[in-house]
Amino acid sequence: MFLPAAVKRLLPARRKRSPPPLSAAGYGAVAAVLVGGLFLLLVAYGRPLLPETGFALFGPSAGSSGSSALFDWYTTLHVIYGMGLRVLLWRTSAHWPKPWLVIVALAAAVLWEAVENMPAIAAAFTLDQAAGDYGGDTLLNAFGDVTAALAGYGLAARLPFGATLAAAAVVEGVMMAIGFDGLIGATWKVLAGAA
Repeated sequence: MFLPAAVKRLLPARRKRSPPPLSAAGYGAVAAVLVGGLFLLLVAYGRPLLPETGFALFGPSAGSSGSSALFDWYTTLHVIYGMGLRVLLWRTSAHWPKPWLVIVALAAAVLWEAVENMPAIAAAFTLDQAAGDYGGDTLLNAFGDVTAALAGYGLAARLPFGATLAAAAVVEGVMMAIGFDGLIGATWKVLAGAA
């Protein structure tokens, strides 16, 4: 909105708003509600807690056992996503209390998992020949993916912007070189409906 300089001086300065700080228990409660809500939603989607073979730290990314272990190759996408969240939040909301920034990153990671595991989205990934008969993540894998996004956020918080960008580009390139979709490729597939 165009205002003459004389009028602008009479108006109060625009104050940046931020959420009020919470106690550590308050932040913990918000995080617990987010993660608990995700797990309830995944149970409602019919996702199993563990793979049929039991707990696995690292597992395949494709086929009926894909995205069932705690971590798989696609976990790296969540690390890049977390790094991107950190850069975005720091650029837009650096004046917020730091724990709130982590809560927003957690909420974004939870939202990703909720959308990724919607039956229609999981079915779209099943159409991809490489995915085999993928039916969605186990709760264990969803927890691993959310944890990976937070790890990416934490890594980006400690690296300079250029190093964060370089690390994300290297991970993206390695994923594509070994035959997996990187964050860009996977996002494109979903958005284009070609998954």
